[in-house]
Amino acid sequence: MSERKIMNMDNLNADHKEAATYVVDFLNENGNRILAELLARRFQLKKIKKYDIEPSGITKWCNENGLHFSIQGYTEENNEEYPSVSISGDVRRWEKALKDCLK
Repeated sequence: MSERKIMNMDNLNADHKEAATYVVDFLNENGNRILAELLARRFQLKKIKKYDIEPSGITKWCNENGLHFSIQGYTEENNEEYPSVSISGDVRRWEKALKDCLK
């Protein structure tokens, strides 16, 4: 038996999405809503809005204080994904930034 190739989900075409839609509908009709939801997400059938972190206050604060942030993942709520961030930097910059915040 030959090895199955891993499908690149970034290169989906209309045929892939149409076939996935049929499977998602079948799963929903047969009470497999969780699996249907997972498959719909995997095949990008459902648009999920991503929160734009760039104009947020936290990015501005980090940039002003020389602290670095990176997105570690996302939490979904109400069909929108919100980033989970880690903030790091030199302890001296942290101390200054926190003192300025507490003034």
